[in-house]
Amino acid sequence: PERTLLVVPMAASPAPVPAAPQEKTPQWKSRDEYDAFEAFVKESDAQKRIPLIQAFIQKYPQSDFLANAYVAEMQTYVQLNETSNALASAKKALKADPDNLLALVYLSYTFPYTYKSSDANGQTELSQGAQDAQHGLQVLQSMQKPAGMTQEQFESTVKTDRATFNIAIGFAAIQQKNYSQAIKSLEAAAQDEPKNVLVYSLLGQAYY
Repeated sequence: PERTLLVVPMAASPAPVPAAPQEKTPQWKSRDEYDAFEAFVKESDAQKRIPLIQAFIQKYPQSDFLANAYVAEMQTYVQLNETSNALASAKKALKADPDNLLALVYLSYTFPYTYKSSDANGQTELSQGAQDAQHGLQVLQSMQKPAGMTQEQFESTVKTDRATFNIAIGFAAIQQKNYSQAIKSLEAAAQDEPKNVLVYSLLGQAYY
């Protein structure tokens, strides 16, 4: 059984909540850039939202909000059940912002379900999946509680994301036959999500 993926909805305001402290505050370079961003944020139809997002990306490739646009594209493809496109958007978001937590969470969440050892570049994908999850744990450690979120909600979100990253690390470790690492990561995931069936399925494989 798969966990339900919680896709964080696009905020009504274009101002992003950084996943970690940033040295520079993102800024709009023009009113047109702001309006183009707002156009896809306000579009409720997923099919119509995609071309608006892509138009923004094409017109404002140097935007401080480029990663936000790719994440919006990722979330929209998730809504449309287009996983391969959502994964591609998540990877582009990370190129624009390597610390983007939403992209890291999505990549790690889908990793155990999309990875195929038979792929020609399977080993590279395996290493990258583990690397993304490890980086996600690092970003999560420095994450600040967003305004408007209660401490309980924040802690719950952190636990869910941390479990997602540890599951991905454990899954990769099993594929690499590093069972001690797999057990360590999966037991950590079990602490955060004690009712997650996937965790115990993978733990069983690692112990076996």
